[in-house]
Amino acid sequence: MKKNTNQSDLSFCQWELTTVCNMNCEGCRVSQRSSEQPKIDIVLRSVDDLIASGVVNLEIIGGEPLMYEHLLILLKYLNGKKEIKRFAVLTNATMADRLQEIKPELLSGKGSLVVSINYREEQCEELIRSGEDVAMAKKSLAGWKALKEFGNRCPVRVNCVINSLNVANVPEIAWEVMRMGGSFSFCPLIYKRQNYNSGLNFTFRSSDIGLAPTKQHEKALRETMAELLRLKKNHPKKIIPTEEYMEMIVQSCKDPEDPYQFSCRGKGIPYLRISSKIGKSFRDGKIAFKLKACSDVEGSEISKLVTSDLRDPYIRKKLSLIYQGDPEVTRCIEEEGCIWSVTHILSQKKYKFKA
Repeated sequence: MKKNTNQSDLSFCQWELTTVCNMNCEGCRVSQRSSEQPKIDIVLRSVDDLIASGVVNLEIIGGEPLMYEHLLILLKYLNGKKEIKRFAVLTNATMADRLQEIKPELLSGKGSLVVSINYREEQCEELIRSGEDVAMAKKSLAGWKALKEFGNRCPVRVNCVINSLNVANVPEIAWEVMRMGGSFSFCPLIYKRQNYNSGLNFTFRSSDIGLAPTKQHEKALRETMAELLRLKKNHPKKIIPTEEYMEMIVQSCKDPEDPYQFSCRGKGIPYLRISSKIGKSFRDGKIAFKLKACSDVEGSEISKLVTSDLRDPYIRKKLSLIYQGDPEVTRCIEEEGCIWSVTHILSQKKYKFKA
């Protein structure tokens, strides 16, 4: 394979390797999808195509990636590719044996781990006893355990969803994560513009679960963001979101009757995100990728995606047009208020936050 010399804006790829999951978190429907998994030979060929298209950073997500039967083979392959600078596995960390199996690859120097921690360890136990947000509490406990094991041995990023149960505890969680060698990222749990019941598949949950913060939590949220901002100033590389992002989160904590104010219209595709639906094109035998609109569109494979070679710079140039022209993306822009809206706005260099 020839070395890729083309500059590419697709240097980062997020790959939904499988849609199967061993948990059933509220507001997430990945465990109800097809259990079909891509064949390993197709996966490895796909890695070569991604590298040729300019990808140097790859994040493996799901579903639950640890349930992909050939994950170890894939990670060894990534470690053997000099073009790949970094890869990450985003996992709920509850499958301890499988996590141990891939541990040597994660500790290789290229590997990193991404886990979810929404609650302090003692709060996890309380929630499990009370029957509230049990799956996320169990996932948080697994995340703490993984952080203790990997935190000072390879990069570990902790994702935290700010909700009405943890809004006052997030800075404490962030501090503990940093103390244990991890970096900390977070996003708000917010409502859909219409009907206030988004049913989003991954990060966000519908309002009928009752965990999304609203106007009554605004004071606590402002105090939390102020403390996180202080932590960021002292540990700029350990707290990932920007100051503007924190201010935007406070603004997104609104009464459910007040429409969400941000839109990702016209911002193009956020980055290359592909689904587990990959295979050979019947037309030319090349690898056919299915793009994802984003994590927030239910059934979000882009409906008219090319089954084309991502090595082709013409195809890569057209990706953002395909993304914005897709009806599912259009529906999402019109109906959803999500973290991608905030992220897209903050990625614009000319954007200045106004209270």
